[in-house]
Amino acid sequence: MKKLFFLLFVVSVCISCKKQTPNSVVLDIQFPILFKDGSGVNLLDPSISGAIKAEDIDIFVLKNGVKTKVYYSNLDRPEMFYITDNSRGPYIMVMSFDISSYANFSGNKITQFVKYKDGTEDEFIGEFNTDRSINILLQRVWVNGVLKWEMGTNQTKPTEPIVIIK
Repeated sequence: MKKLFFLLFVVSVCISCKKQTPNSVVLDIQFPILFKDGSGVNLLDPSISGAIKAEDIDIFVLKNGVKTKVYYSNLDRPEMFYITDNSRGPYIMVMSFDISSYANFSGNKITQFVKYKDGTEDEFIGEFNTDRSINILLQRVWVNGVLKWEMGTNQTKPTEPIVIIK
C-alpha cells in the first residue's frame, strides 16, 4: 500500500511539472534607413522633386538562393517596410527582415534586396542571434557588403538611421 501511494505521488508530481515558458518573445528585426543624394538632401522627403516613394520600392528576400518578392497581404505593412517622418526628425524608411521562414536564413543571416523603380538595387544582409528558439535579435547589418551597424553593449537596436547615398 505504501508503495502504491509513493508511486501515485511520483506520477502526480511528474504530471504536474511543466516546462516554464518565457513571459515574452522579443523580435528585433527592423532598422531605419535614410537615403540622401550627394548634396545631403533627404531623398525620402516628399516635398522634393524626384523623392523616393513607397510605390517606387520593392523588397526581395533570398530564399533558398532565389530572389523572392516580399509581400504578405495579411499584414498592415505587407511589403515589410514603411516611410515615415518619424514626427521628430527626417523622413526615414523602416525595413524589417523577413523572418517568416527558415528558408530565408542562410546560417544566421538573411539577405534582402531593395529594388528601386530605376532598376538599381541595394543588398542588405542581417545577421541574427544563433539561438532563435525564443528571441530573434538583429546583431549586424551590411549594406552592399559594408558593415553599417553592429549591436553594442548598450545598444540593442539601431537608433540612428543607416545612411545610403544615391
